[in-house]
Amino acid sequence: MLKLSEIMEYVLYDVNHKRISLVKEINYVQNYIELEKIRKGDLLECSIEITGKIDDVILPPFLFLPFVENCFKHGQLSSGKISIEMNFKRNEKELEFILKNSYHQESAYNEKSGIGLINIKRRLELLYGNSFDLKNYPTEDQYIVVLNIPILCE
Repeated sequence: MLKLSEIMEYVLYDVNHKRISLVKEINYVQNYIELEKIRKGDLLECSIEITGKIDDVILPPFLFLPFVENCFKHGQLSSGKISIEMNFKRNEKELEFILKNSYHQESAYNEKSGIGLINIKRRLELLYGNSFDLKNYPTEDQYIVVLNIPILCE
């Protein structure tokens, strides 16, 4: 209930801000994953790694959630397990977000898939113009997203 309450607070209040702290965004993503863990139990493995100082980084709310949601929508192995590795790396000029999730091409294929990534890219173009780099691609058993955005600080 506490995780759901924190998500509701985020949705109701923080989404109205143009920018929020990266720490809040990561906390929101962690809460979302914790709720999914209740549904998936031992079938979900997740790790989040943070490299560099992120306390002062700000960004638009809900920037990473669509990618994480896709992990649960499309990222399942034939065994039913989901594995997620998330990395946030800050350097002087940019933030790199790397997301890898388990992927089984036959079970992940869906004729309706793809519209979410198109919408994400459009939003990034509105927010960052040409100042971002987004790559997403499947490998044999993983789907990988790499997003680089410019650093904005408080």
